[in-house]
Amino acid sequence: MKENWSGDSPRHEQDHAYEEWGYDTQFTRLLGSKGWNTMSWPREYGGQGRTPYEQLAFMEEIQQAGAPMGGRGDIQAHALMAFGTAEQQAEFLPKLARGEITFCLGYSEPGSGSDLASMQTTAERDGDEWVINGQKIWTTAAEKADYIWLAARTDRNAVRPHAGLSIFIVPMNSPGLTVRPSMAMYGHTFCQEFLDNVRVPASALVGKLNDGWTVLTSALATERMMMGSFIANARAEFERLVRCVRDKTVLANDGAVRDRIGALAAEVEAGRQLFMKSIAMAEQGKVPIHEAAMSKAFTGELTERLGQAALDILGTGATLSEDAESAIASGRFERLLRYAILTVIGGGTAEIQRNLIAQRGLGLPR
Repeated sequence: MKENWSGDSPRHEQDHAYEEWGYDTQFTRLLGSKGWNTMSWPREYGGQGRTPYEQLAFMEEIQQAGAPMGGRGDIQAHALMAFGTAEQQAEFLPKLARGEITFCLGYSEPGSGSDLASMQTTAERDGDEWVINGQKIWTTAAEKADYIWLAARTDRNAVRPHAGLSIFIVPMNSPGLTVRPSMAMYGHTFCQEFLDNVRVPASALVGKLNDGWTVLTSALATERMMMGSFIANARAEFERLVRCVRDKTVLANDGAVRDRIGALAAEVEAGRQLFMKSIAMAEQGKVPIHEAAMSKAFTGELTERLGQAALDILGTGATLSEDAESAIASGRFERLLRYAILTVIGGGTAEIQRNLIAQRGLGLPR
């Protein structure tokens, strides 16, 4: 970090803008050149095979320095390792490792955001190609991605709705694919994608035909596990809050403030342990369904509580945005509270996570 990052831009190119979502293409490629994009990958796929503790330590160091977390590709990389063909692995894994390509997720649709089994986007076979039609929504960073990891219905007559789904890798520059970004309240865009007779080769299918639910379930668990990794960001923001409190003697000596800070410290550590549990299971070849849901739900709501606590403790100055005069910590806490919306809703709402915990973790009925 001291050699390659300073403030909000890489030292190797100070005038390069820090892109949305804490992602920076040049910094990601720099990480890739040093092997840091693949620290969680198994060694047989060119990764470092690091332990959960090492992975969390790396994430926390990155967040403490205020640098981006690296490429958007762990979800697809792990799914390709498990379900991809040798040709897909050879084509995409090296590029993801080097930080040369990015993916977005094409799951949710208007009317089927949480109930993915009801999706209506279709993919029909036409010779050596698949023809895809439909609409996706709530897609993060689709306007900057190279590919969309797309779920589509390939069997309209499946007895069980989720049994007729398949996963495809679709280039974002495909003819017939239109992306429409919209600005969200937390300061970043989400996108809608319209697919009108989009054609992809037969080799774009990931996993078995009509078995996309298996791939999707694994990928969702990975996504929720990665969103659980936001605990590294929560810890960095918590440490920033502690520094602000220590700078004000009246706050540092306030028993109520110290009590709240202590409670948050315990919650941050609990979040770290939940995250490491999910990573450890994934390393053992298990799919952490309810464990990842626990990590994601806890971390998302902790981020909300952390932002609210900062505003309560630090007062009006913490409610000011980064460009405002007298903004505390350059507006980081005000931005954190808005950003918490993503951590609670993205990857499945907290209500969805609790359903998974109840049904898959506790064995409760629907």
